[in-house]
Amino acid sequence: MAEPAPRSGRYDSLTPVVKGDRVAGVFAEGRGGVEGMPSFSCIFLLHGTLSGARATVETWYPGEARRISGTLAFDAAGAALTLAEDHGGCPMTTGSMVGSPYALAAEAADPGEDVARWQGVALVTAERAALLAEPGPAPKRSPYLVEADVVEADVVAADIAAVEP
Repeated sequence: MAEPAPRSGRYDSLTPVVKGDRVAGVFAEGRGGVEGMPSFSCIFLLHGTLSGARATVETWYPGEARRISGTLAFDAAGAALTLAEDHGGCPMTTGSMVGSPYALAAEAADPGEDVARWQGVALVTAERAALLAEPGPAPKRSPYLVEADVVEADVVAADIAAVEP
């Protein structure tokens, strides 16, 4: 049986974009913050090179120079991510990704969504990022994204950290 072809889409907390032999993505998961509980988050970007259904990846938090290496493997059920060390906050949300693969189930695309057309993926790094039809100042009232929102992107604004395959 042939190994599954890596594909763009949503895999639980991971949103990767696959273009040829390149993969890029955003991992974003949070826990807590309800009724006085502390909140924790595990957020990072990744990019790497595919060889079949497996990629060697590099991960980092936007704006930080520190990189953590790992592997991303696609299978029929989804994907699995293994890192050389954990990013801050990850053990409090996802659990450790060191030593054993962290399983990520593939999610069905939204109706009418064509994930094969995705050009990149981004993470909002500003407190608020207005959604505009064209570049320019944001009006007083406009739809917006908030910090740590994940966006499948074709065009990226200055207050969004993007990774392209």
